[in-house]
Amino acid sequence: MAPAPPPPVIYQPPPVVYQPAPAVVAGPAVIVIGWHGDRYWDGRRWWGRDEWNHHHHPHYDKHHHNGHHGHHGDHDHD
Repeated sequence: MAPAPPPPVIYQPPPVVYQPAPAVVAGPAVIVIGWHGDRYWDGRRWWGRDEWNHHHHPHYDKHHHNGHHGHHGDHDHD
């Protein structure tokens, strides 16, 4: 009778010596409609201040605009 074959060699993976990094879970995106510095986000695109004013206020004239962001001609308020 022939001798029995040697038992198979089983290799074990090395033990884990570090903890894997936790999964990064981002929260929901926050979309803020409105002015961001000198640009306006309307939910679809960015507008420059003069472009937005001209588009939303047909009588806006950037050459006569003095930086007052209220109603034109309403300069007698506190």
